[in-house]
Amino acid sequence: AKKGSCVVPGSYKTTDGFRLGIWVYTQRTSKAALSPSRRRRLDELGFVWNAHELLWEQGFASLRSYVAEQGDCLVPQGFETADGFRLGIWVSHQRSRKSTLSPGRRRKLEALGFAWSAKASPQAVSPPSYRDLSNRSPALRKVAAYPAG
Repeated sequence: AKKGSCVVPGSYKTTDGFRLGIWVYTQRTSKAALSPSRRRRLDELGFVWNAHELLWEQGFASLRSYVAEQGDCLVPQGFETADGFRLGIWVSHQRSRKSTLSPGRRRKLEALGFAWSAKASPQAVSPPSYRDLSNRSPALRKVAAYPAG
């Protein structure tokens, strides 16, 4: 768990052995049974009632940033953001779950120009050259500067 966050992995235990991850899960699943004062206290902490929704929105925000920087949604599967978010895996999961995504999520992705099939895109069929990649990655600019040979 990240310090200062109410997103706690299910297996997380505090240093004294308290199973905080299980406790958080229990609060989420029994929200309706909690007293209004307990719900309010958790809300005041910034408690995340739906971690899946939060994580999807974080993935979408990362994809939006990628599109702003790269100009497309063709995220390589192994791509990770600077903060370690595995955006390439997240994009792959969205593609494989197209039929089960809510219409709202599909619309949000499509508004960014989301490619539902990476194989259908020209970039996926024809690998880009180092020169093409140099536009995407500052680290590859040096490689692309050398003549092919």
